[in-house]
Amino acid sequence: MKISIEEMKNAIRADFAENNPGMLIGFLKVENTVEVAGWSNEYLKEGVILVAYKGYDGEVQYEILTEMHNNLIEFSRPDES
Repeated sequence: MKISIEEMKNAIRADFAENNPGMLIGFLKVENTVEVAGWSNEYLKEGVILVAYKGYDGEVQYEILTEMHNNLIEFSRPDES
């Protein structure tokens, strides 16, 4: 079952609200593919959606929406061992 972008965003919003209130900045859709020194090309491809949030160190962090959602699902599953 494919999950929509909006469903992924809502799951991440809910997780931040519960576990890290006040740290989610928002979502950024990359409009143009660009190269920036020190950044992975995967983050700066046209169409990629990034989650922007305040990290524990106080710095702004970015993560690819689909990767963050996959991690959220993986870590929310009961231990399968």
